[in-house]
Amino acid sequence: MKRINILVGLLLAISGVAGITQNIPGSGEVSPIEYIDIIHCSHTDYGYTDHPYIVEDLQQRFLDIALDAALATAQLPVEKRFCWTAEALDIVWRWWRNATPSRRSDLLAMIRQGQIDITALPFNVHPFLNASQWDQALNWIPDELWEDFHPQVGIQHDVNGFSQASAMRLAGKGIRYIWNGINTWWGGAPFYQPSGFWWQMPDGKKILVWQCWPYWYGYNLFTRQDWRMVQSEAHNTQFRTPRINDILSADEASVREAHVICLEKIRKMKEEGYPFDFIAVSITNQWRIDNDGPFPPLVDFVAKWNELQLKPRLRLTTASDAMQRIEKKVGGILPTYSGEWPDWWAFGVASVPRELAASRQAGNHVRAALSPVWGGNDLPVIENVEEITRSLCRFYEHTFAANEASPSPYGFFNQGHLAEKAIYAYRPYEEAKWLVAQRMRNLITNQPEGLYVVNAGEEDYSGWIVLDPVSFRKVDYQSVKDQKSGRVHKVYTDGAEVKFWAEKIKAGSVQSFDLLEQKADDETSLPVPDIRVDTQGWPSQVRWNGMDQPLFSGEIGKFLSLESLADPRIEADIWIEKDSSTRLRRIAEATRQTGGIPSGEAKKTETPYSVVYTQNFSHPRLQNSWRRVEVFKNEPRVRVTVHLYRRSMPNTEIFYIEFPMAETGAFPVTSNGGVAFRPYLDQIPGTCTDFFTIDGWVNYPSKAGSLLWSSRDAALISFSEPQLAAKRRTPPGSMNRILAMVYNNCWEENFLNDCIGDMEFQFDLVWKSHPVSAEEAQRIACSLTLPPFVMLNPATREDPFTYQRMNEIK
Repeated sequence: MKRINILVGLLLAISGVAGITQNIPGSGEVSPIEYIDIIHCSHTDYGYTDHPYIVEDLQQRFLDIALDAALATAQLPVEKRFCWTAEALDIVWRWWRNATPSRRSDLLAMIRQGQIDITALPFNVHPFLNASQWDQALNWIPDELWEDFHPQVGIQHDVNGFSQASAMRLAGKGIRYIWNGINTWWGGAPFYQPSGFWWQMPDGKKILVWQCWPYWYGYNLFTRQDWRMVQSEAHNTQFRTPRINDILSADEASVREAHVICLEKIRKMKEEGYPFDFIAVSITNQWRIDNDGPFPPLVDFVAKWNELQLKPRLRLTTASDAMQRIEKKVGGILPTYSGEWPDWWAFGVASVPRELAASRQAGNHVRAALSPVWGGNDLPVIENVEEITRSLCRFYEHTFAANEASPSPYGFFNQGHLAEKAIYAYRPYEEAKWLVAQRMRNLITNQPEGLYVVNAGEEDYSGWIVLDPVSFRKVDYQSVKDQKSGRVHKVYTDGAEVKFWAEKIKAGSVQSFDLLEQKADDETSLPVPDIRVDTQGWPSQVRWNGMDQPLFSGEIGKFLSLESLADPRIEADIWIEKDSSTRLRRIAEATRQTGGIPSGEAKKTETPYSVVYTQNFSHPRLQNSWRRVEVFKNEPRVRVTVHLYRRSMPNTEIFYIEFPMAETGAFPVTSNGGVAFRPYLDQIPGTCTDFFTIDGWVNYPSKAGSLLWSSRDAALISFSEPQLAAKRRTPPGSMNRILAMVYNNCWEENFLNDCIGDMEFQFDLVWKSHPVSAEEAQRIACSLTLPPFVMLNPATREDPFTYQRMNEIK
């Protein structure tokens, strides 16, 4: 996404290729560049310029236009053939399912001839996908069609990062190239644009990355200004696509003028150290730059240029062909880097915290739906999981709102975007829960009477089993009896919550209980750990027997905001300030930090198994907000729940929840897409360090044990303090202070700028007396975020018609 009216000139200046208006070289000047490979594509935003549903239609039409143009030039000399690179595989797949057999044959013919290039990734995506979701993203189309399309390159445009989990899967499928065109607004490329490097994966495989200019820049290489300076929807009949001779005219005078401009920009590139004798650049149409169709007259411009024997020579080609030439020319001299590639743009997703939480919880339910405890996964289950997972992948596609999200946040256009996007979070969330329920009923319905508890997790579970009071039909059950051991457990009522304690329910197991109306004997209280509280009764330290230090030290679950001062928004021009001290000073002058203030003494309640502290707090941006810490007695673990109600305010603000973890001396490890890394240390230089997108856990492993932090809902974290525009290259002072970023509306477009109402976030802190691996950390985190499932199975039997139709998984 971009602010079209000002960003192009800004990016040219940043990348060092701004046009020069004096000392224009003549057309006879010798060019230091041998050739320019031009890759024509459409940048695919599922929304932004048009409603997402309209975009899907437009993009399929664009592929038809490209196919027509390719077919029409297929018999011409190679240099006069139209070429097109399909940026998003998902669009091609949608087109393919609607296409006639003859049209499909035409597409395959143009692929084989090298005029149409199908790429490997379904769409441009933010790095929130978990491992199974990345597996789905890299298996988006049937295997036989993958072979026919023969993708050779993965493209990521706009987004300022690239998940290593994605790159590993690309390499695993034989993809050797990544082409990316980073939009540096609110972000940045790790290296000079354009440039290349080898990205080495943990298994030793390498992928060649060409870090191009932003996807639209090919047009600016030949012109002094954009043809179109604003964007409008496709249905606006007063706003049209460029026609023949509107842009890149093929007459001799126009081409020679373009040549002069191109040489100016090449000269500037060389002055600033561009090392290669070629350029590979993508180009989009000038209708809106985003979601633009092919411009078939481009082939005439290229042909005329070459007919005039102008240098450098132009080639209209595909991304795969250009990458092969790059490898052949400079592959042997390019540097190699390894590590994660965190995304500078990911903070935008925190503007929709409820939808993000729903998507994360949907992923957890999918994992539970595939548990071996259900007795195997047949085809209908696999197909349901695939449909749910595809929706979640689509939610993480990089377009979240309209290009007028700030000036008209409540207009039909932006609201339509938000509603459509939310479907890809809430629908899979409900579908995943429904799938688990069906699996539960299939497993339990024909079993004897009882209350059944199923641990579909991969770790043993000790904790509360929460019951639904409505299901008891006003019967006042006081206890439950384990049908196998005979042990009776007391039922506790905590406000609206009814629950009993279960100890060590094995992973992947089923346990059954009888519901009893008689009271159980009082249960023996477990020893209370050493809990220190502050002056208002809020826990500041907790230590269990055998621990050398507390689990945390300080105000756990503290709410903190970073907000703009005078201006409604923190402008992105602060972000591009190169001098670090100037940038940080400007940030400090433009923002303030405000912490939540406790509203009186914390309320303490206790059961034999845990101690709970609840406290309301106030903040100028919130109302009716509270926090709760539950300290478990049976193991070194606390659960923190923070409930916020955000007031309406479009001003820029970032919300954090703080966790002062114990100083173990261990450096934190986390993961993204199932690939573990150490923030700051295990990442490509110049990639995002202000915050990190994680799978939901941070682990501090040491010889003495592991301190594990996990989050059910939040997916973004910073360390030590708010790191807005810090752009650190080294770790900050305290890597043991985790700040969960739970809300961020800094983006002025493409994301919701005013999310109001209730938000709730849950976290767990656990100490394990052995070093925990990344794989175990992931299992523990998943088990903590999704407790066992409960089903009440009465003595009465279900009729066969209802049983079959209600529980059949389709």
